[in-house]
Amino acid sequence: MPISLHYGKHRYPVVFDRPLSMVPLAELVKAAADATHLPMAMIRLVYAGGIMKDMTATLAQYGIHTDAKILVLGNKQPASATESASSSAAPSAPAIPSRSSSAAASSASLSATVASDPREQAVVDTVSNLVATTLQPLNPRLDQFANATSSRTPTMPRNDLAKLKAELCERLMQALLKVDSVTVPPGFDVARSKRREAVNTLQKLMDDVEARYRAVVADEDGTVEQRPRSPRPY
Repeated sequence: MPISLHYGKHRYPVVFDRPLSMVPLAELVKAAADATHLPMAMIRLVYAGGIMKDMTATLAQYGIHTDAKILVLGNKQPASATESASSSAAPSAPAIPSRSSSAAASSASLSATVASDPREQAVVDTVSNLVATTLQPLNPRLDQFANATSSRTPTMPRNDLAKLKAELCERLMQALLKVDSVTVPPGFDVARSKRREAVNTLQKLMDDVEARYRAVVADEDGTVEQRPRSPRPY
């Protein structure tokens, strides 16, 4: 089976003519650029919850196999840290609204971090604001999706649920791309750690949305799919 590149609602199969232990990540990025018509410099590939960045590492080193599904994140223009910060100059708010103990901990960590260097703090604030401005307006839709998929019988038609899932994943993907594209200068370890936390938080939300939808589809189709334990992970 080919590797499957997932970009928004589109799926692109990719087949290489040699073992994946001989294929560097750069070739898969090139294939993604050819398929999506996005600039190579603006493409991020996500596998197993992490963004792959070492272009010289082989696909096998990343644990990718022939039927793997790779998430493609991309944008036409790079996100500017200064633009993001200025556009988010609203009263301070938690980076991630508290909906569970884990989400509350992430929120406090992202929003309350103080760096000794004011330039580094500006980067930290940019990351926190990007997450906040994404999740605050998105939370009602996340709540709606969580409630609709909290039991074996979904509370909305499957087509509507699929559209909601696609909307949530698309908006979370774009937020993840913006956070990952924030430039962190060398030596700004606190800011780099906060950016990593934000990426992981957004990725976990996407993973949970996908898992919940798969569980609903499996229930309706009569197949087995483990449902996420928490009814409201957001």
